[in-house]
Parts: sequence; C-alpha cells; structure tokens
Amino acid sequence: RKAFSFGSNRELMAIEKLLGIQQVNISHCQQDPCDMESCFNQIQAGLQTYSGYLTYIHQILTTYADKVLSVQLDISNLSRNIQQQMEENSLTSVVYPQAENEPRFVEVQREIGSYLVLCRLQKFMDMIFRALRHCST
Repeated sequence: RKAFSFGSNRELMAIEKLLGIQQVNISHCQQDPCDMESCFNQIQAGLQTYSGYLTYIHQILTTYADKVLSVQLDISNLSRNIQQQMEENSLTSVVYPQAENEPRFVEVQREIGSYLVLCRLQKFMDMIFRALRHCST
C-alpha cells in the first residue's frame, strides 16, 4: 500500500465492489468437524481464481514482475500439494473449468485493481492457513 497512493479502506472496498473482484469462499473449511474434501476443493477453486488474476497482474505491474511471478509459483506449488494430499487420502477432486479471471480494469484502475486483488489474495492465504490447521486437528 505504501508503494501506491490510495484512499481509505472504505474507498478501497467501494472500488473493489465496482471492479467486480471476486470473493473466494472457503466456508466448508470452517465447519466442525472439517469436511476436508469440500474444503480442499474450495481452496483449489480459490487458488485457480487467483492464479488467473496473477497472470493479468504480472502484465500490469511490470516493476513488480519478479515478485508476482514468485507468488504465482508459490500458488502453483500449494495447489499441487493440495491435489497430492487429496489423491493420497482418496478424496474426490472437483475440476472447475478454467475461469476467465482476467479483470477488465480500465487504465486508471489497473494499479488499484491489482493492489486490491493482491490484498484479497493475502487474506485468502491467511484463511487457508487457518483452515488447514483447523482441518488437521
């Protein structure tokens, strides 16, 4: 956020809604007991969503291209690891069609839209961490 000059959190939330940035759901991961199969499928769907966004953001934020690429690789590795866990535990994997996750930001919205997607991704990764910890107990 320091690299960009954006408004208040309220303004950012309004812009996020205006741009149609997808919210990712992992409600199955918060159930007690954890429904691991549904949880993993929701995580996979979310990772796929953000993977699509990151491909687009990589082209927009050329100054940060190396960092975005690193995040893309981390997401890909996490997705592969979750898929492997699902296979090892004989869980059914739901394969979602490749979504068109390329946001349609106009020129002035590109940086702020990218920033908002990256903020959402960070929150999603925190939720995944908590969900996996919850499901492992």
